[in-house]
Amino acid sequence: YYMEDFRHLEQEKILLLLLDNKSNLLGEKVIFTGTVNASIVSPREIYLEALKFHAVGIILLHNHPSGDPTPSDADRRMTRKVREAGSFLDIPLLDHIVLGDKNYVSFREKGYL
Repeated sequence: YYMEDFRHLEQEKILLLLLDNKSNLLGEKVIFTGTVNASIVSPREIYLEALKFHAVGIILLHNHPSGDPTPSDADRRMTRKVREAGSFLDIPLLDHIVLGDKNYVSFREKGYL
């Protein structure tokens, strides 16, 4: 659904998808627009939004302008921090999806979560 919009971006953009207890989409929020090859976002910003929406689960989605969706070390570190913060708040990170040019990597599918 987001692939076509994200694959042509020249900067990394992180989108937060906020879900209810039946995994229905409550809302979405761009939480960061980065540089050509980096983005910085804190778990605090993510979970403040989740609490505003009364979300019970979240999904992170971001693009790699290079077209290669292989998660970077920074992507893995951020995902780990967000997952750990969510475990304390009982708002799990259900997936982190990295979009490339007509392809993607799902942390859940790859067993990274």
